[in-house]
Amino acid sequence: MGADDTATLTRLRTSTALRAFDLTRDAWRSPSAAPRHGAYEISPRDPAATLTCRLYGRTEGVVRSGVMTGEAAVVEFPETAFGLGIGALGGEAGDCAVRFGELIAAAGAVAYLPTEGAQVPDFDLGLARAPRAVLGSGLLCEGAFAQLARFSTQPDAEAVPIAELARVCLDAVRADTVGLVMLAESAGLVGAWLRRSPAIAVPAISYDVQGARDWLGTTPEPIHEGTTVLVVGVASRAPDPVLAPQLRPLAAASGLVGHFHAVVFSYRPVPQRTVDLRVLVTKMFTHQRVRGLLHLLSDDRGGAGAGESQLRRGLCWAAPVTTVVPSA
Repeated sequence: MGADDTATLTRLRTSTALRAFDLTRDAWRSPSAAPRHGAYEISPRDPAATLTCRLYGRTEGVVRSGVMTGEAAVVEFPETAFGLGIGALGGEAGDCAVRFGELIAAAGAVAYLPTEGAQVPDFDLGLARAPRAVLGSGLLCEGAFAQLARFSTQPDAEAVPIAELARVCLDAVRADTVGLVMLAESAGLVGAWLRRSPAIAVPAISYDVQGARDWLGTTPEPIHEGTTVLVVGVASRAPDPVLAPQLRPLAAASGLVGHFHAVVFSYRPVPQRTVDLRVLVTKMFTHQRVRGLLHLLSDDRGGAGAGESQLRRGLCWAAPVTTVVPSA
């Protein structure tokens, strides 16, 4: 056997070993930098995987200036996609406009908070086909996950801030922008949700305090502690200019921006072993009560603010966002 043949055989053996290593899904490592609040272990899913992020509707000003029905788009959410925005389950923009509210999608399931009626979350698990929703504004990420992080609090910490988790995942995928899907046990969420559809009237949020209260529900302090949550979003330390209007600061000192929605379930411990995301999401919607859905925010008013959303333990799937497609 010549030198070239020996080198080729070595490469083949190495490639086979790497594929076998990846298929076992049982190699966990700690992040290179030691986080302050969380204890993390990271495992490769598909290290070469990337995400394409597609934007829908106007990327900013929707809550202040309303949504034009003609700008809404019917979007399918297959198992290979996740996303968030303002919209409603359905297939026609005209039929859904009156119900537009906070929306979240992951692993072939879509949930949203209707702004019509009692504001009880509705969902579609897409058991027979990919669910469809009308998005007045939002984003959809499609592709495979590169890394899986499992996390819990350090012995001297009470919770893990979402900004810290986002930074760990950014480092894990070695990118400036990351798409994330989390299943976690909540230590308290901070955020807001629409009370009225921005597709039926121009919101009065920018005019006075009462107008804001009529249009938005908010969290003056963290809520939903002791629940299980599905969180979907995008975080970045240097966002694509097309994506940047969709993102807001995650925490005052983090230097990160992001956009996250969360759907809240009655409590059930999140498995810490490697589990298929679709299986976990389906079990949550079918076996646990859906208690709420909100857009996560960071309230950085110091002692007067509610701070940021925090988690206790869970799993987080991550991949770099390498392509951003602007809305048509």
